[in-house]
Amino acid sequence: MTGSGRGHRSPRQHLRGALAGFDGKWVALLDGEVVAASESPYDLSAKLREAGVKNASIIRAPGADEPEMVAFG
Repeated sequence: MTGSGRGHRSPRQHLRGALAGFDGKWVALLDGEVVAASESPYDLSAKLREAGVKNASIIRAPGADEPEMVAFG
């Protein structure tokens, strides 16, 4: 059954759910799942390197009091 939208989350909703609990932290995502998080992007890079994680996307999860930023490019 296609097009019903039931039980399916948009990519934005999935990202919001994955980042829940990581407010203000730098987060590494691989295949849509959090694989590591840290207070700084430098610490996060070191953690990923030590764990041998490659091709992860890195994003900073906004804090609860911060506006959501969207960029295209």
